[in-house]
Formats: sequence, C-alpha cells, structure tokens
Amino acid sequence: MKTDDVYCEPSGVRLMRLIDEHLPEIVQRESRSEGRIRLYGTGDYWNAFEQSAYLLWQLFPDSELTSVRHRGFPFPVVIASISDIVLQSRVGQNVFLHCRPDYREMFASDVPVRQYASWHRQTVDALTFNW
Repeated sequence: MKTDDVYCEPSGVRLMRLIDEHLPEIVQRESRSEGRIRLYGTGDYWNAFEQSAYLLWQLFPDSELTSVRHRGFPFPVVIASISDIVLQSRVGQNVFLHCRPDYREMFASDVPVRQYASWHRQTVDALTFNW
C-alpha cells in the first residue's frame, strides 16, 4: 500500500489501525495526562483516548464516545471522537501546542481522578449496555 492510499481510507479503518499499532503507547501517555488533550487524526475525525477523551467530552459533550477492548489491556479503553469541521469551527488553529496532520495537542485543566474514574465507569457501562 502506498502512503497516499492511507489518506484515502475511511476514518474508521484508520482508527482501527491506530488502535492496533499504537494503543499501548497512547494509553501509557494518557496515564500522565499533564493537563493536555491529545488528539489523533484519522482523516475527517480527531480521536482522544482515556483522560484526553474525558477532557474532550467536557469541551464537546456531543462528541461520539466509543469503548474498545484490546488484547494488551484488562480494561476497556474509552475514545471520544469529533469531526475536524466541528473542532475547527469551535476551537480554531491557535490553541494547539502541537499541530501536525495526524496529531494535535492542547492545554486543558488537570483531570480530577475521582471524576474521571466515575465518568469512565459510567461511559463503559452505558456503551456496554447499548450493545
């Protein structure tokens, strides 16, 4: 597959590849949130994992939430996704610390551990119930 072909793939396919190839390092990065929202581009969508997902959901309550299981983790991983159009219309370009075609990072407040844990549990329960 040529590199250009990757950019023609649907966002869902690109997200699954990101999960398969990079989820352990993403979750490790998220364990030390450092008051940042890390966004991973998959075409027309930006995806945030775990603590970044929580912070993104606080900014964009209408973001799409997903829970995935991965062979490397005993717990489900929560992902929040938002379209590039919505992100750009509400945030613009100037707030990003890092701005690459497939990765963006911006400052946010620190994650309150209890609130995050409660949100994570409730989100996983709700998503599991809807299956």
